[in-house]
Order: sequence, then C-alpha cells, then structure tokens
Amino acid sequence: MKTYVTYLASIAGLLTLQPAFASPSTPTSVWPEASALVQRCASQTICIRQDGSRLASPLKSVCPELVIDGTTARFTLHGKTYVANITESEDSDGGDLNDLTLSDADGNFAENHHNVLGFDDVLLTLLGGNAERVRTAYMKCAEGAK
Repeated sequence: MKTYVTYLASIAGLLTLQPAFASPSTPTSVWPEASALVQRCASQTICIRQDGSRLASPLKSVCPELVIDGTTARFTLHGKTYVANITESEDSDGGDLNDLTLSDADGNFAENHHNVLGFDDVLLTLLGGNAERVRTAYMKCAEGAK
C-alpha cells in the first residue's frame, strides 16, 4: 500500500510540472529567439548631415525568413512560421510604446507584451527598443535631407 501511495504521489507531481494546455512543441516565449533573429537580419542606414546630426532610416530585413509588412513581421524559427504584430500602447505618448503580440501562423500560440519601447516599428519593438546591435551603414546625407 505504501508503494502504491508513493507511486500516485510521483505521478501527481509530474502532472503538475507541465500545464495541461502546453504541448512539448509549444515554446513558453518566442520573443528571445525572435529578437536574436532581428539582430541578425535587420539593417539600418544612418546618414550624417553637414552639421553632424544623424538621420536614421527605418529598420529593414535582409533575410528571407524575416518579412516586414507595416506593423507586422512574419518570421521563421526552427521551421515554424510566427507573426509579430504591434499596436500603439494605451500608455504611449506619441508612438514610443507599443503592445506586441506574437503568435504562430496557425493561431495556436500567442504571447502578449505591453508597453515595449518601439516607436511604431515592429523590428525595433522586437528588439525591445535597442537597435545597437543591428547592422548599420553610415553615409553622408543628400542636400536637404530631413
């Protein structure tokens, strides 16, 4: 009888380790890997004006596995397609903060992140507002660049 109770306690312990809705192939968060993908695939051009100030272009993708369409990005991780979508956060004061929704292409998985620094740019939002590690090309601005 003691062995039977120990066995049941072990089974009950194992069942509580993983939520019932999760499957082994469902990640808890794709954001860290998506951010790493953006760091590898995003590119930006910064032009330097005559007065020394800088003007940055929007981030763009140079990889086929990361496609941007306005406030949405589609990307592939480990052979599976995901979608990132941003909307302006209620707490934003002019587009600086975004709400980020990540889901798989089938709609079976979703994670939400609120008040992410991103300035209405889906790639910058996926980077958490930090584009320091993105490929950057510097050039002299054309006359009259704003």
